[in-house]
Amino acid sequence: MTLSDLIAFSALIVSIFALPISYILGARGLKNTAYNGELSKLSDLCDLVFTEALNIHKKTQSNLSDEMDYHLMIAFHKRLQSKCLEIKSLSNSERYPRMKLREVKQAITDHLVSDNLEVRNTAMRGLIYKLDALKTFFTPKFI
Repeated sequence: MTLSDLIAFSALIVSIFALPISYILGARGLKNTAYNGELSKLSDLCDLVFTEALNIHKKTQSNLSDEMDYHLMIAFHKRLQSKCLEIKSLSNSERYPRMKLREVKQAITDHLVSDNLEVRNTAMRGLIYKLDALKTFFTPKFI
């Protein structure tokens, strides 16, 4: 065997091992990037829910309560559910924030549109913590 044959053989061996490893790491990196992007979208959606809940809370204080506000919050809850399902499917995990979503739904539908001012104020304070718990339920993934 000449030197060029040894170099060619060693390059073949290195490429046989390096190619699958780089493919696996690249696919994992791409999947984690998509997962982290969905986490960012979930965070933005939680911020939007809080902003709309704050607007409804201000409007309710001036006795302009509307059934449309209730249905808007139901729609936001459905969007939160679907976003969490997308994240769950990307993570290949069985973890799903069922109780956290239920608490958020109770705060934005029942308590936020209540006739009692104290219940509405408590709902706004609690919503901050419930949405934050929902944001931190899924952790970002890195390679």
